[in-house]
Amino acid sequence: MINKEAIKMYSIRKCPKLAYLMCNESGVLKIIKSMVESNINDEDILEKIEVDDEDIKQENIDTIYELIRSFPNLYSEVKKEISKSSSDDYVTNFINEMKNFQEVSNLSRLYAIEFFQDIAYRADTVDGSVDGIEETSSKKIEDNTQKLLNNPKVKIILEGQVSNDKYLARWDIAIKTPVGLQIYEVKGTNKIYRSKVKKNNGEVMVVVGEPKRQYLYDLAFQYDVYKSCGLKISGLNFICLNPNFKLKKEEMSYPIDKEYLDKLFVIYDKVYLSSKKEEYTFLEYFENKMYVNQKGNRDYPDLEELKIKVEEAAYSKKEPPTYLMYECRKNQGCIMKSICHPKIDDNHIFTLTNNMKNGGNYATTQRLIENGVYKINEIPHEIVQEKYPLIKKRNSDGLKYKSIARMQIECAKNHYSGINFIEKKYLKELLDKDYTIYPLIFFDFETFSYPIPLVENQRPWEQICCQYSMHVVEENYDLDKHNFVIGKGGGISHYEFIGHPFEDGYKNPEQDLLLTFKNQLEKENVDYKNGKFTLIVYNKSFETTQFKRMGEKYPQFGELCAISVERIVDLLDFFQYGWWYRKDFNGRNSLKVTQPNIIKDEKIYSWYQGLSYDLQSTLDYKQGQVHNGGVALDVYQTLLRKNASKKLKKQEHDDFIKALLAYCKIDSWGTVILYDTIKKLDIKIDEKNIDIGIDDLNLFDEYGS
Repeated sequence: MINKEAIKMYSIRKCPKLAYLMCNESGVLKIIKSMVESNINDEDILEKIEVDDEDIKQENIDTIYELIRSFPNLYSEVKKEISKSSSDDYVTNFINEMKNFQEVSNLSRLYAIEFFQDIAYRADTVDGSVDGIEETSSKKIEDNTQKLLNNPKVKIILEGQVSNDKYLARWDIAIKTPVGLQIYEVKGTNKIYRSKVKKNNGEVMVVVGEPKRQYLYDLAFQYDVYKSCGLKISGLNFICLNPNFKLKKEEMSYPIDKEYLDKLFVIYDKVYLSSKKEEYTFLEYFENKMYVNQKGNRDYPDLEELKIKVEEAAYSKKEPPTYLMYECRKNQGCIMKSICHPKIDDNHIFTLTNNMKNGGNYATTQRLIENGVYKINEIPHEIVQEKYPLIKKRNSDGLKYKSIARMQIECAKNHYSGINFIEKKYLKELLDKDYTIYPLIFFDFETFSYPIPLVENQRPWEQICCQYSMHVVEENYDLDKHNFVIGKGGGISHYEFIGHPFEDGYKNPEQDLLLTFKNQLEKENVDYKNGKFTLIVYNKSFETTQFKRMGEKYPQFGELCAISVERIVDLLDFFQYGWWYRKDFNGRNSLKVTQPNIIKDEKIYSWYQGLSYDLQSTLDYKQGQVHNGGVALDVYQTLLRKNASKKLKKQEHDDFIKALLAYCKIDSWGTVILYDTIKKLDIKIDEKNIDIGIDDLNLFDEYGS
């Protein structure tokens, strides 16, 4: 049977194979197995996620849940797959123990009961009760649905399902009215509209615009199936998390007391067409077949067109072949990418950076794939010259920089013999401009987020700063005299903070975090009020956003946060502007790429052979239980949820807090070492005492600076 997930995903991926898998039981199991094995936390994906896009994870969770609902007899098989994924990895098991794909859905059911003030019945439970044993037969669920529809005493029907000879649709909530069913589709996000949200006096205002494409097709497909099955529909709505809801002291329980559910959720029932300055209900919108983008391009193909394509794929006699398409990569990547395309090496077109700041060009990448160019070194010369110019200009200040994408292409084509590509003039200018006011404070935040607020004063999906690590470095620091374990010596002092869910419960850690930050600056005699320090981070957009948000949220720390923002400099600049590029970066420039690849260079590592300790061991994430930021985020919110559920043990809590601190400490220490390496490089270039495989040392001089 063809389900809404197949329609929704085909609108994004346009992949016949994926549509086929999503409409067949064995294929669905294959997809779910792939998603469970990846733990929905691919580190490469998380590195690309912007602060406002954390709920991309919830969309993946929704996909798993919807697929299981479409094939209820897979419940037992899915449980086996999840059980098998629980390996000997203590951290993975800890996170998986609290995973709940249905948490938002469960709360939305309670919300419906409270909002509509009536008894609700579930079509997908054995006895029809809201919390009953889930039915595993699709036919029985449809029989239950018809019985509930025909029962005049029943007003609220949850998880109802209908189907015709080809299509299956299942609603989250349906309310009987004299003129037909009001359908409510639940989404575990706080933003369904394509347009970004704006804030007005602290409140989040939805900008006029259309909902995201996948949500429109989701609801439109359901409506189409309901009509074909003879159901009279009087309204179509989305129920989403309220972006303005804040957890308050009197509302604290886990996940939340039912009397506050009306504040947690919000109902959207309109489509706004800004180009026409008109608005429609979703029902009007679908009845008018308004699937074409208002600008005139076919961004929204007709639903019937989509259904035909998915139908052709779903009812193929055999699984469609695998095609390499740009859609496999876009929108955070297809859930089957690693299975369909397992041999993605450094020369694969998917690894070519599309980041515009790095000289990337996603439209060109798409056209290359469509024309059968799958390897970076096979990109035609004329396209390289036209679409990937070596020298770029920033629009903001006219500063010239080198295109990372072009360097990646040239390296793939073996046009350079060296390993390092360094712009000594600009590297030195950046050092002299941004790194002269001491102390240098190397700083790194860790945050957590969750669809349901977990601490006081948190909104749905809001990132909360729960931890930081910072190394305060004096002007005449000496790495050899520093003791990494105790975080002291050699003009370098380490400080840190982390919340303690076991003791703090629902207390928001951010005010304590800011107070601790202030006190530690004062302990180091940092004249922060006059800006006599430099706050060094890696990818400053994240830390800047967090300081600004907390400054608005906690006015008593507003000055501290504002000054911190003013004094932030970004270590990423050395790499995103091409001042230092290495072949082994392969178009990427995250800290987890630049610092390890630089230090593992034998000639560069030899600069540190005189240290009284092994530098590599101080930078080794694998020594601890937490290896990346995605896992750190999940561990902390799991600590909160497990503690709120009265399942968290003190020793378990303390062990994970220790692991989180160790992970974050390596992050800030890694930036210290990266800065020191850049500084050493600058000195060695000046002294003409460098031999690390440099090519095109002054590339800008050739093109004119």
